[in-house]
Amino acid sequence: IDFVWNNIPADAYKTNGFINISTGGNFGGISPWNQLSTGSVLTVSLPVLTSPNTLNSTNGAHCTKVALNWNLPGSFPCSYEQEVYRDNVKIATLNSTQTTYDDFNTIQGPLNYYVKAVRTTASGAKISSQNSNPVISSLNASATPPFGITATTTRCDGVVNISWGFNGANPPNFKIFRGPAISGPWDETTRAMIR
Repeated sequence: IDFVWNNIPADAYKTNGFINISTGGNFGGISPWNQLSTGSVLTVSLPVLTSPNTLNSTNGAHCTKVALNWNLPGSFPCSYEQEVYRDNVKIATLNSTQTTYDDFNTIQGPLNYYVKAVRTTASGAKISSQNSNPVISSLNASATPPFGITATTTRCDGVVNISWGFNGANPPNFKIFRGPAISGPWDETTRAMIR
């Protein structure tokens, strides 16, 4: 007798890695076949969709993003995706080879992050790994202002060269303002990109 089971419970892929299949019924209409008798229970090994692991974050290292990186799950023979969660809300779905994610749509925090692997079967069932290790991360809240601003005053071609120093880390850009007097009013003229 051949039997094909196409709807194995999704949870079976996440935890134990095996299922027990038991059979029962009447043979020849004479007596019931005890489903606990020898040979009536078959243990089938299943591939386990393990979780992404060693999740790390750049806590406080950036002004405008939280950068995450992790290791991929163990070997799994079927296609799957990875989901990134912030404070238990999914914020991204990634392919099965990606090991980094930059969260630019964030707030100061602290924020909790984790990643998990997910496969959707042909029948629509969702196979989900356990969550990765969680990490707590925040934006850099201690950005210091630029210092030592100087501007050229000797050029005759209408160009003013401006320079300054900055001790902070990873600002996305600087805003440059111009005004008629030291007290303003000030208008933003441009942004100096330093990515």
